[in-house]
Amino acid sequence: MRAYTLMNLLGSLPAAFSAPQQPPLTNTSALPVHFGLLLFPGFVALDAYSVVDILNTLSLKYNLPATFDVIAEKKTPVSTIPSASSSTFGQSVVVTATYDEYLTSEKLLDVLIVPGGYGISSAIPAAAPFIKGVYPRLQYVLTVCVGAFITAESGILDGRNATVSKVNWKNKMTRARKEVNWQTPARWVTHDNIWTASAAASGVDMVLAWIGHVYGKPVADYLGYEYEFNRARNSTDDAFAEIWQF
Repeated sequence: MRAYTLMNLLGSLPAAFSAPQQPPLTNTSALPVHFGLLLFPGFVALDAYSVVDILNTLSLKYNLPATFDVIAEKKTPVSTIPSASSSTFGQSVVVTATYDEYLTSEKLLDVLIVPGGYGISSAIPAAAPFIKGVYPRLQYVLTVCVGAFITAESGILDGRNATVSKVNWKNKMTRARKEVNWQTPARWVTHDNIWTASAAASGVDMVLAWIGHVYGKPVADYLGYEYEFNRARNSTDDAFAEIWQF
């Protein structure tokens, strides 16, 4: 190979292997504006923040004109410690709106995030009617882990496909709502405007896929690179199904 040809090839390498650059946000039509995170005592922090933290970064990077509410039954801080637990190790989150504030008004809500947790049994009686009541105004519902069980009890998953974590599939599926088409293997499942993720960490895969769907694939790819997250790009790319012997 001639020397100048080799130099030309080497000169092209920095462009081919340059660091990722933040892409422009090209899809600006009918983007979601109003986001809400449903919380209850005993929610799993990673269920919630696997989704929320990436949305935080998306909003900051692109200066989105978005709003965010932490929504709970009561306007008191919500702890990761279940109400019936004697544990003293946990974190509390400030609530900015209640179920009733949304159900008794036309307060806007485009995206509802529903995490799971150890307190879902006590959460369902108030949370399920709330989800059913606000669903007609939503563009999307995003659930993580057994947040799908809470959402299922609202009835909005009847006849739709959904998933939950493998450990809960093994231990709790006999109590899951029968009208739902529960799916595994699945890292996440999409049916109409409802996205359900498997276990807590799969919320990252789901929300990046959702961002790619709504804001564009280059935006999702860039956020994945920034978080240095080796994401699953296919919803059925589920290595944990084999580990849990499905």
